[in-house]
Amino acid sequence: MYNINQLINETKNMPNVSVGGSACYDFGDVVLVKYKNSREYGIARPEEEIVAKYVNKKNREGVNTPKHLLIKREVVGNDDICWVLQEKAKGISYTHYCRDDDPTKQLNNQIKVTKLDDIHYKQLAFDLKELMHAGIELKPKNIYFDEKSKTGAFTIIDLLGDRHNHEISKFKGDLIDCNKLYNYVTNVLGLTFLSPYNEKATKQQIEKSKELLYIQQYKTFKTLLENVPEFKENARWIARSFSKETLQYFNDNGLNIQDLTLTIEEEERFAELCNNIVEESINKIKSGNYKYWQIESNENRICIKENLLVDAYKYSLNCKLTREKTEEEWLYEVRLQEHLEKVVLKDINKRLKELYNSKDKNKYIVEAYKDSITNGLTI
Repeated sequence: MYNINQLINETKNMPNVSVGGSACYDFGDVVLVKYKNSREYGIARPEEEIVAKYVNKKNREGVNTPKHLLIKREVVGNDDICWVLQEKAKGISYTHYCRDDDPTKQLNNQIKVTKLDDIHYKQLAFDLKELMHAGIELKPKNIYFDEKSKTGAFTIIDLLGDRHNHEISKFKGDLIDCNKLYNYVTNVLGLTFLSPYNEKATKQQIEKSKELLYIQQYKTFKTLLENVPEFKENARWIARSFSKETLQYFNDNGLNIQDLTLTIEEEERFAELCNNIVEESINKIKSGNYKYWQIESNENRICIKENLLVDAYKYSLNCKLTREKTEEEWLYEVRLQEHLEKVVLKDINKRLKELYNSKDKNKYIVEAYKDSITNGLTI
């Protein structure tokens, strides 16, 4: 049994071994982390007790994240402090594998991570799926890497919790979470990527790093297809967001992703997702938490991106916007995004009018409807 008060006292004569962020003190099998916040800005780690309970449960279920053993809160002067004693993560900080100053060494690190056995990819995907809504910050300092591990080289640390809901949600298995899971896994692996702007790197090294990135994406996609049923249901939708080069690599290596043109069922899903955005926007307005201008300028755009609707629209037979010969891909996508925003906003305005003329309205709907009248739309 550990005495946290004694350990706190001992830190006064110990070095801070943190590679960035909060102070951390190494006691062998355990580490003591000191989270500090000025009382002016609130308490330190307000969700820590909830996080500790959640990660300990997930640790027992096989997730690679350290157990939280003891917590102590105290106020010292103008500082609010949260001490957390937890198990020491296996391996070393991932920061050592993500430095870009020596291209040869960095490329070797990327090769090492890319060539991990499939079981490591499977474990990482499982960990990130279970911790997705626990306040992950996928920075190198929040990941540990253990080269000696036979099953799970990565360990995720330093979870923040969910300050908005004060509880941690489970993986929902919808399109947004499945796409987020793919991006989380590839982001962890891709932290070893050699930047094409690295002036010390040769052209051959940069090309090799790019090829390794395709392999990481391929292995991730394949792992999720084989181990996450919900991902398989959303795979075609997610694949439309990939570059032509990535899709070509997938096809060349056995993941047959050919014609991504929307099927009749996918066209119906596209319409349903657009309609969901409309209804969610109406509910946000009705609650009083969002103004019309927020929906128009920000929320609408975010929802379209989260649901990968621009990428899907490119493959829709109903898409009337074609890419011009001299137009860059990203400019074409901007045009598609703007067009879809107008289409969805037009439907939001239509619903606002219907509600305004019905008994099912409140003052927020009335206010939003009046704001919408001044918004002229041309599609």
